[in-house]
Amino acid sequence: MQVLRNPRTPQRARHSVSPALVNRPHMKAVCLKVTVMKPKKPNSADRKVAKVRLSSGRAVTAYIPGE
Repeated sequence: MQVLRNPRTPQRARHSVSPALVNRPHMKAVCLKVTVMKPKKPNSADRKVAKVRLSSGRAVTAYIPGE
């Protein structure tokens, strides 16, 4: 039997991947600006992104897939 000096602490909850879309996978948005971003080193490409204002009022950057 293992004797523990300190009891095990529960793991902390993970943060969500997209906190702007809490429980709403298809939120309506208005496109503000369409631009091209370059990723950080060592990756290199032109990523097409759009600055959008969500129906919740938050402005976020959204990736445009297949563009």
